[in-house]
Amino acid sequence: MHSIQVLKTIKPILIKIVFFIVMNSLVSSALADVYKCADKNGKVFYQNEPCGDGATELGKIRTDKTVPKRHTPTSDSSLDQSSQKSTASSTEKPVGNSILQKNLLSNPGFENNLARWSYKDDVKWQPGKGQFGSSALKIHARKPPDDKYIHETIVSQCVPIWNGVKFKLGGSFLYEGFPQKSHANRIRVIWYESKDCTKGGQFGSYAEPKNISGWQQLSRENITPALLAKAAKVEIKQNGRYTNNGKAYWDNVYLMATEISDEKPETPGYTLPVGFDFIENGHFNQDLSAWRTGWKSSWVSYPGDQNNGAAKIVAASDKSSRGAGALSQCVDFGAGGTFDVGASYKRGASSTQKGGARLRVTWYENAGCRGRAKTTNRHVDTDESMDWQRLRITKITSAPGSISAKIEIIQTVLGPGQHTAYWDDIYFKTVSAE
Repeated sequence: MHSIQVLKTIKPILIKIVFFIVMNSLVSSALADVYKCADKNGKVFYQNEPCGDGATELGKIRTDKTVPKRHTPTSDSSLDQSSQKSTASSTEKPVGNSILQKNLLSNPGFENNLARWSYKDDVKWQPGKGQFGSSALKIHARKPPDDKYIHETIVSQCVPIWNGVKFKLGGSFLYEGFPQKSHANRIRVIWYESKDCTKGGQFGSYAEPKNISGWQQLSRENITPALLAKAAKVEIKQNGRYTNNGKAYWDNVYLMATEISDEKPETPGYTLPVGFDFIENGHFNQDLSAWRTGWKSSWVSYPGDQNNGAAKIVAASDKSSRGAGALSQCVDFGAGGTFDVGASYKRGASSTQKGGARLRVTWYENAGCRGRAKTTNRHVDTDESMDWQRLRITKITSAPGSISAKIEIIQTVLGPGQHTAYWDDIYFKTVSAE
């Protein structure tokens, strides 16, 4: 009887102990410290154990889902070597130091007529009219009709960029009649993901002449190719609407690699858990911390979409329509995958002019949104509703080779006045990892 009484007394205590042990084990398996690390090359990755192996710990995140341990992809060196040999043997210029500080363009001085250049109307070859008495390209664009379309006369050439990572663009230019606007004449470069300039197409940089007499040198340096770019299209253009019937002469055009790389970038084989939100302070509960702001920005406690707290952005103009970055944040996601991105927008009642906004994502090859970049062709715009609008881009796949992304909001005002907007609940979440 005594033993039975003792069992009755300690049984509730034993149940509580077992319950505590079970719950503690469940919590331990559900919660994990996620370590944000950087390897010796600055590549960012995440794992559920201390960084180690010479890596630097950048921070620690508490999450309710576990992440896989770091996995370093293996490479088949024999495959890489055979691929390089095949590429070198089937192309005109070998990959390597031979392209450094050399003009990638063919017939850049137009000595061989307009060979290798693509063009249509309003373009002529001018022997003896070049900078030093050689040949030149002449563009005399006709005035286009008075419509809203852009009419440009363009002479272009597509070239592979090989292993170049920095470039300079330029050429010699001569006016014959000054234009109404300086951007009537330009030289520019556009990056493409295919060597024939048919896939992709992301603007790179440009140079335009000053209104001075005589030959002048145009140059733009430290140009970084877009992410995944394999070729560049150099375009020489004239817009007949703003030339004042003037003519333009071009000579000694160049696109040169000023920096090359023979290294193959590493891509970590892991990322944070599915459903993890990379955005910091996306709900604006207390301030605008973690965000780079533009226009006139401030934090307001009301209104918010789901909860109180929002970012107030005022886009203003004295003359015409303008657009600029309103909010942006860079996230290091560590590895490729598929993501959902979104934001809540509300037009302010104090707005005196119509306006709009766009949510977009740009991928970068290096941590901290540095290096080559590629802006996704998927975006979402606001409408004229006065209610809260939830902008969403679902299942957006990161560009191959990218490890960071800039989430950016562009806000516009469509004429004189101001367009006030409130922003809230911005996120960038993992849907699936590679």
